[in-house]
Amino acid sequence: MTRAAVYGSAAWRAWKHDHHWATTPPSGDPLGAGNTALLSNLAVTPLAFYDVRKNLTLNGSNVSSLGDVSGAGTYGPALVQATSGNQPPWDGTTINFSGGAGGDYLLAGSTVAGLDLSTHLTMVLVADIQSTTTGAFAAVVGAAAAGNPQWRIDTLTGPVIGVNDQSTSKASTVAPGSGNIRLIISNVNVVATGSVGIEIPNTAFVFSGSSTAMAAGNQFIAIGAATSGSAPCALRLRAFLAWAGTYTTAQRDTLKTWATTYHSAVLA
Repeated sequence: MTRAAVYGSAAWRAWKHDHHWATTPPSGDPLGAGNTALLSNLAVTPLAFYDVRKNLTLNGSNVSSLGDVSGAGTYGPALVQATSGNQPPWDGTTINFSGGAGGDYLLAGSTVAGLDLSTHLTMVLVADIQSTTTGAFAAVVGAAAAGNPQWRIDTLTGPVIGVNDQSTSKASTVAPGSGNIRLIISNVNVVATGSVGIEIPNTAFVFSGSSTAMAAGNQFIAIGAATSGSAPCALRLRAFLAWAGTYTTAQRDTLKTWATTYHSAVLA
């Protein structure tokens, strides 16, 4: 790849990302303000990256699709909802999932390459989780039709925000329903096979003990419910991303700056 590529093309964006050429082109950040710098500072290539400021498709005032930040599927397939009655509303700032029975959710149009729950993964959700009932699924990486394997950010007894896989869970100390956009970071297989961890800055990272290893294979992403639409969760969404591997303190601090600067997140 050389600079002869068409300016703004997918090939040009990939070259610029890989070689750190021009943090912000004259026309502005093609991935959304702050997002190219975020990826450069994290030094990761996401398996999935969605931001409500980029590639949102509306059906009236409701969301029918949220494409990845590249608009070309570079960072995951679009999150879609073809059923109008299950399309979450957009208010100009957040996508608003109702949490009602048979409610609204978005689901990846296909499995995501590399999003394999038998490996180490990091998931980041920037959202206000509003449901205060136990067992509401805010974000899920897992098999179709709410099958296993699955890894999810959800609500636990307390109520608190927590993380689950198919056989173990861990609770944060942060309660849902605060009305604040939060930065929520979760790991799977962080210290042992099947273990899950969660950190909601500025509270401590906590993790479960080891559990049953999850099956290998690429998985779907769902926001606002399970991949079947069950276990709906009320939340206001700003962004979601995931990458292979765990995360460092420096990466967490980079996420904190990005989430507070560009998504008005409030640290716990």
